[in-house]
Amino acid sequence: MWLSLFGSLSARVSGVELSLGPPQQRAMLALLLARCGTPVSPDDLVAALWPGGTAPASAAGIVHRYASGLRRALEPGMPARAPSRWIVRSSAGYALIADAESADVARLRALHVPGASLDELLEACALTAEPVDPGLAVRSHPWLQALEAERSAVLIAAADLALPSGQTSRVVPLLRAFAPPDTAITTRLARALEPATRPAQLPADPGVFAGRSRELAQLAAGPAPVTVITGVGGAGKTTLAVRWAHRLASEHPDGQLFVNLNGFDPVRPPVDAATALHGFLEALGVPAPSIPAGLPARTDQFRSLVAGRRMLILIDNARYAADVRLLLPDSAGVTVLVTSRHPLTELAGRRVELGVFDTGEARELLAARIGAARVAAAPDAVDDLVRQCGGLALALAIVAARAAVNPRFDLAALAEEITARRLDGFDVDAPGADLRATFTSSYRMLSPAAARLFRLLPMLPGPDFAAPATVALAGHPAETAAALAELVDAQLVTTPRPGRYGLHDLIREYADELAEPGRVEALRRALDHCLRSAVAGRNLLSPQRAPVPLPALSPGVVPLAFPARADVTAWYADERPVLADAVQVAHRHRLDRHAAALAWASATFHSINGHWHDLLVAHRTGLASALRAGDRWWAAVLHRYLGRALVAFDDFAGAEHHRHEALRLFEELGDRRWTAHSLISIASDRANRSELLSAAELDEVIGLYLRARELYREARELNPGEGGPDEATVLLHVGWLLNHHSDRLPEAVGHLRQSLALLSDTDEVNLRANAGGYLGQSLALLGDYDEAIAVFHAADRDWADLGERFYRAEVQTQLGVCLWKTGSPDAALVAWEHATDLLDGVVLAVADTLRTRLDGFRKDPESATIHPAA
Repeated sequence: MWLSLFGSLSARVSGVELSLGPPQQRAMLALLLARCGTPVSPDDLVAALWPGGTAPASAAGIVHRYASGLRRALEPGMPARAPSRWIVRSSAGYALIADAESADVARLRALHVPGASLDELLEACALTAEPVDPGLAVRSHPWLQALEAERSAVLIAAADLALPSGQTSRVVPLLRAFAPPDTAITTRLARALEPATRPAQLPADPGVFAGRSRELAQLAAGPAPVTVITGVGGAGKTTLAVRWAHRLASEHPDGQLFVNLNGFDPVRPPVDAATALHGFLEALGVPAPSIPAGLPARTDQFRSLVAGRRMLILIDNARYAADVRLLLPDSAGVTVLVTSRHPLTELAGRRVELGVFDTGEARELLAARIGAARVAAAPDAVDDLVRQCGGLALALAIVAARAAVNPRFDLAALAEEITARRLDGFDVDAPGADLRATFTSSYRMLSPAAARLFRLLPMLPGPDFAAPATVALAGHPAETAAALAELVDAQLVTTPRPGRYGLHDLIREYADELAEPGRVEALRRALDHCLRSAVAGRNLLSPQRAPVPLPALSPGVVPLAFPARADVTAWYADERPVLADAVQVAHRHRLDRHAAALAWASATFHSINGHWHDLLVAHRTGLASALRAGDRWWAAVLHRYLGRALVAFDDFAGAEHHRHEALRLFEELGDRRWTAHSLISIASDRANRSELLSAAELDEVIGLYLRARELYREARELNPGEGGPDEATVLLHVGWLLNHHSDRLPEAVGHLRQSLALLSDTDEVNLRANAGGYLGQSLALLGDYDEAIAVFHAADRDWADLGERFYRAEVQTQLGVCLWKTGSPDAALVAWEHATDLLDGVVLAVADTLRTRLDGFRKDPESATIHPAA
């Protein structure tokens, strides 16, 4: 005999499964099995089987009959009054007598003991690969919940043995497949995958470094968990911190993290702790959808992942101690470097005050930048340059860049030029320390095209930018590439990584002070480029079927074109902060329709990648812009999308307010199509808020969908060329909803057939694949497996055309069930193996759930069932 509670409740003798009787009797067996060997009183059984005081007067007698039924089920042919081997009654109650050779619960507890070996724990993990039978009526009882805790604990114990012993490959598949999600399991999975997710985020080591011997000695004076490098702007704090971080990198083999908090950026808002932690967690291998929304939860997850690791964290441009404190891990093996213009005395740790270079260090820096021979050949000129730069690191770097760009330039002539321009401010706080004058001397060495571009660059949104954005900004494609290269050579523009360019905050301040006629027009061009590129990418991921009144495209602006979806994904990874900032920049410059349109265009990217905070901030700003401009249509659109963002934060009241505001505005505007969109949003919110709607609620939601359908029809009559897939979308929604109600399945089939018919001659492959998948499920749930198989094959072809993996795996899973039910076991197993292969590399909680189902189907094909898609 082998009794199982994990996966599904069963009893097998020589491989043959025994019938365990009605659900309540099975539930009683589950309770006894959970307490394996321990008597359970009749009162406890009654309370568990009829919770909430609902037990009938004859409950004790029913329990006795169930016990008798279980004896007969487990020991067929046993004489009526013979003592039972398995179900024993005593004065204390009923007990199931089973040992480690006859029950998975007993085997688990025999294996999961202090001092257990990894092999023993892995055997226990194999027994508990699936949760306790989810179909049991007593599934939520504390005894069965305790078994779930044991299931998690044994996997954690196995991981904690495997990870330090270099046997991670033995537990990674188990950690990946574990369901439902568990924070402790996720943490250990991230640690197991550590070699693949070891972050190396430090900016490039400065190619040239000189001086700072005193500060380096301070940094080397023993370990310190937290070091704050502080000093005046332009003193070289970041350069020193990056240099020192690279020296420490080998002592921190578990990785390095970096974040720029923008604490002193005059335009952009600081990066908050939640955003910084989101970036850290992504770098540590946590998928974006698995990152908690709340700040305390993110902090806890970050500290759990970093615990026990030897890591280095560089936090640049912090303004307040509070900004940093939330990013500090509670782990002895982590070293944190912080740069700030403020002393941040509230932070416990070592402080390094960065002053100006002395004369010898300044000469050393120039020699490193332009060559020792050149410095030695003109000592007076070098002394003059050092004096006028006042030892300020950034000023010295700019002068060195000018000299390096012109290797034959006479240093004396350069010194004379600086003197002749009377660099004002060098006698204010410290001789030669005025940044503006130093920037001006470098700026005036630029060609006209480079200088003009430099004056315009502060208008670009984002912490960095790509070359195509500068082309749109400048409006002169032929000369922009050379101008940008000139700025890089002059070190006025940085290259934080290949293909990306940036301005240090001090240089940005200086450039922003330089008046340039037509700045707003230049910004409009840059925003046009950003907006139209975002729309192009958005349409590739999710085609826009209703016309959207975008601002007119500025002459000469050429948006990006994306050959494939992968190109859009890579573009968004680079441009995410630019998209977020573009909405804010447009709002500040009162380019309100750009702000509104950018918020709308970025929504698809933010939602797909789980960046709901970005979406929320963008849509609030975009909505404010639309309202300020008096543009009711854009206000309605952004009300609708803002509702979508709030749903992600479980703010259903706020979401409902914005959804209804959108509906009201679209109705007032007489826009039937977008009114229908809003009705669908409201209906979907109601449908998704409850797992199973009552009959009245279901009819009400369907009524909203059908009202939307009528509006789409009216809109199409007014504009025959628009909205073809809209009606099909409504039918798809209704069919999906009815698919979850067994008594409405025939109606679901009818709606989904109509949806497919409308989509058959269109290029709406995504919608058609969805409709086919849902129709196949409805048919299979009704027992029409043959037609379901044909429909699933068609849906599979559509998903394959799109390159989609997860949804195709869902279809293959359901197809396998139908093939098994129709007597094609080999084909069913092939379909399930194909589904498993498709899920390889898909990092989603729902994908893990599907993997678990597939594992169960392969082990016990008779248990395979159709599950309506969520």
